[in-house]
Amino acid sequence: MFLFKINDSKMSYSFKASVLSACIAFGLACLYHFLVGFPEEAPNESLSFSFFDAFGLILFAPFVETILVVLLIWIAQKFMQNTLLVAFLVALSISALHSLSHPLWGLFTFAPFVVFFLGFQVWQKVSTSEGAKVAFLTHAFHNSYVLILVGLSG
Repeated sequence: MFLFKINDSKMSYSFKASVLSACIAFGLACLYHFLVGFPEEAPNESLSFSFFDAFGLILFAPFVETILVVLLIWIAQKFMQNTLLVAFLVALSISALHSLSHPLWGLFTFAPFVVFFLGFQVWQKVSTSEGAKVAFLTHAFHNSYVLILVGLSG
């Protein structure tokens, strides 16, 4: 699978990874909605985004989270060498933080975070900086799809 190899440019890799992460997240959200239904208090009431919201969602949040994740992955790699396990554990911790805002948010962010963090570790073999760029770009692309879907639904 392309996620575990450096065969493309950072931009191409990040774009493909973001499409994969979005398909997984949106698929899980649709499945959850079909099987369980979203609760009434789900944060979906007439959402609208300003320029600053879009900036925060697409650029600021991925930047800040990438800095945090680089540190968490560095710590996790001190104790384990398995790339997939590191990605899962760090994704679990970051998803748990997102769950503090809304439990479903944590549920639907777990798989995308695994994809982001796998990309970081694969490109970390080139350099930590390149890994951080890939994680940031993948996350920013992914969040842009969320913004587009919210815009289309509203």
